[in-house]
Amino acid sequence: DLVAIADSHGIVTWANAAYAQLTGYPSDELPGQSAGEFPWDALAHATPSSEPWRVENVCRRKAGEVYTAKHTITTLRNPAGEATGFCITKQGITGLKQEGDAPHQAEASLSALIESTEDLIWSVDLSFGLLAFNKALRDHFERHLGIRAAVGMRPEDLSPPARAALWPPLYDRALAQGPFRAEYPLLDGRTLELSFNAIWQNGRAVGISVFGKDITERKTAEKALREAEANYRNIFAGALEGMYRTTLQGRSLAANPALARLLGYDSAEELISTITDTAH
Repeated sequence: DLVAIADSHGIVTWANAAYAQLTGYPSDELPGQSAGEFPWDALAHATPSSEPWRVENVCRRKAGEVYTAKHTITTLRNPAGEATGFCITKQGITGLKQEGDAPHQAEASLSALIESTEDLIWSVDLSFGLLAFNKALRDHFERHLGIRAAVGMRPEDLSPPARAALWPPLYDRALAQGPFRAEYPLLDGRTLELSFNAIWQNGRAVGISVFGKDITERKTAEKALREAEANYRNIFAGALEGMYRTTLQGRSLAANPALARLLGYDSAEELISTITDTAH
């Protein structure tokens, strides 16, 4: 087995000879190098009962070759239960090949995009435990609920009981019916638009991903527009003066009840359908 030990920030502190050989670093140079692009902070705050984190990832050797390996990352803890580092093992390694910077640039760009957005992004496994999440989600729980999100946490660990009960049906719907969107009101009065998508691997569902966008401003603008339109309709319909709208060619578009009464029609609708040339 290829085994390494990393500190709580994902920096290698020790590795066996097989691990060092694969990375291309001499044994004395490997300590101090990053063990890879993994959610170290989230793993450090995972619940002690969480299973080891498993993922297939693309890695780079010192000389630039890339390879794909299955990683198992186990959080190491002191007697008090505090995370002190990680044990990383690599398995199922594919052939090495030189591919330049493109794969890693693409992976780094995707990671940077997910971490830089203000949208809340997370994924859960089939038991609805957190698999991964971005900084925006972690900050959201800390700021509004005083909870430190961690890998393995379930809805009941992250929300009050009444709100936690809302999540399983949403996750189940994504698995049963496919992608969908739903609005979710937050405790502070804001509204999220959530996009649910099942995660598939080798033809079977393995989890659900969720993207949450704050649409509070959009809903406020839509409400203001509806109110403005309602006010316009009330003024138009309640005016004592006859009012109408027409196209440049003279076709009636709208008329108010006052104009219908002035011209002897039973309703504005009858007036609009009858008068097709307002100039004439």
